[in-house]
Amino acid sequence: LLSELLNGKLNDEETIQKRMQDVGWTLEDVLYLLVVNWGRPGRNIDYRDACMRILTGMVPNGRGIMDGPNMVVLFDQRTELSMESELVRNIQAYLERTELRGVLSLPFTSLENITYRYQQSREILQLNIDLGRQDSFLLAEASMFELLLHEASAHYQLLDYVHPLVRRL
Repeated sequence: LLSELLNGKLNDEETIQKRMQDVGWTLEDVLYLLVVNWGRPGRNIDYRDACMRILTGMVPNGRGIMDGPNMVVLFDQRTELSMESELVRNIQAYLERTELRGVLSLPFTSLENITYRYQQSREILQLNIDLGRQDSFLLAEASMFELLLHEASAHYQLLDYVHPLVRRL
């Protein structure tokens, strides 16, 4: 179910609700995705599975899967999270201890938006890795401007929009 949702193969609200009932899964008001990159060679599969169990267990009503090089955990909250939230601090501490890198998606309220939030979170995570950032954990909202510039640079020559004096710097 989660794999189909993440990859856009299931996007009809009625079908989603039916499938969730079939597996006995109910969700609160605010949904999040935690996307953690596992793409480092030489790591043990049993260790990966243990990390997935721990991450899934850290969050309320968490469901997780592997999708390519990423561990993906969907979970719910009654309210929106911030960097000061105990849950966020615990996730950050765990990722630092295990030397993993992850991003917490922007909040969303409907599973119909999950594919978009997943793609956005993956892009933010990869962009931060490509930029050489050493942060082990990010909130997606902290990288939205960089993502906007990255997306725009795929279609436009952004230097054309920079004042000549700034370009000389």
